[in-house]
Amino acid sequence: FGTVGADVLPWIPPDWRESDTFDFLPGVSPGRLRTFGEAVHALWHILGKQYDLDELRRHPSHHTLLPLPNPMVVPGDRFREVYYWDSYWIIRGLLVSNMTNTAKGMVGNLLHLIQEYGLVPNGTRAYYLNRSQPPLLSEAVRHVAAAAPGGDQ
Repeated sequence: FGTVGADVLPWIPPDWRESDTFDFLPGVSPGRLRTFGEAVHALWHILGKQYDLDELRRHPSHHTLLPLPNPMVVPGDRFREVYYWDSYWIIRGLLVSNMTNTAKGMVGNLLHLIQEYGLVPNGTRAYYLNRSQPPLLSEAVRHVAAAAPGGDQ
């Protein structure tokens, strides 16, 4: 096996911007809640990851990761994979941060898992293929569609 984490690369979402460069959280007054929202927003570019698909294809027996077509945002800095339940809340946060393209890519990854495996597993590791979490994909799709240009906002 190779070095732990060598199959996952950092990725900065192209639609991420500093929160002071756009009307971030327009309905939230300065204070603890707004500070919390800004802190979460500041994490998106740190938590962005993409799989080294060449490495995964070259040595599939060396990895338990399930390849995904799009980069993703993981639920914390110690994680190297997507988790279904967490992805729903990440997608909601990305939409608050006006990161619709990144959220759309996350939904695309979940749809890819259904295409490939018939379900969205608990996480994107081979050993999670026998279990899932509460069905939140349709809600994620609905939220992303509503946030897209021309969506029902």
